[in-house]
Amino acid sequence: MKTKQLLLILATASALVFSCKKDDENKTPIQNPNPNPSNSCSLSSSMLNDTGYTALFYNINGSITGFVEKNPSADTSKIELIYDGKIVTVSANGVTAGTYYLNSKGYADSLIVDLSIIRMATYNTYDSNGYLISQNESFEFLGTNSTTIRTYTYSGGNLSKMTEESDGKTTVTTYEYFTDKDNKFAKNNLDALFLGKPNANLT
Repeated sequence: MKTKQLLLILATASALVFSCKKDDENKTPIQNPNPNPSNSCSLSSSMLNDTGYTALFYNINGSITGFVEKNPSADTSKIELIYDGKIVTVSANGVTAGTYYLNSKGYADSLIVDLSIIRMATYNTYDSNGYLISQNESFEFLGTNSTTIRTYTYSGGNLSKMTEESDGKTTVTTYEYFTDKDNKFAKNNLDALFLGKPNANLT
């Protein structure tokens, strides 16, 4: 739905810094990536298949403090979210992968990523109801620069259209929903972490 910023950070960080041993990880139980496990009071876990899982950890305020993802075809990913007031740092195995700068409502005004060969800066705008209505994203990879502007339109509490302008091209994506099914998974949606009010229904 909304731009998958956190997953982009994690994919890049995994390629740059992860050095997990698959044989060892297969024998280890789910472990909280937070260096202070006592601050995480709940766990949400879902099985990907017989040997894979995703586990999310939360603090007493209900904020995600980290997650572990085990996939049979890849190394285990252990991600930590470190909160310091309105600044949230995403760390992968102790290496900073990106930083969110939150506003007074807890939504990300910006996301800054600086991973040597990759640099990205995203600036977000919200309406009075807390919905993300626009993003301005600059991206640099190996000296090549690009800019992407996204605008979002909502109907009935759901994102109905996204318009994306990049490299002189305009792409319009529309969305449909099961209006009889409430969005009960918004809390676990890593794709839209810190990106404003979630959709009311499921796609």
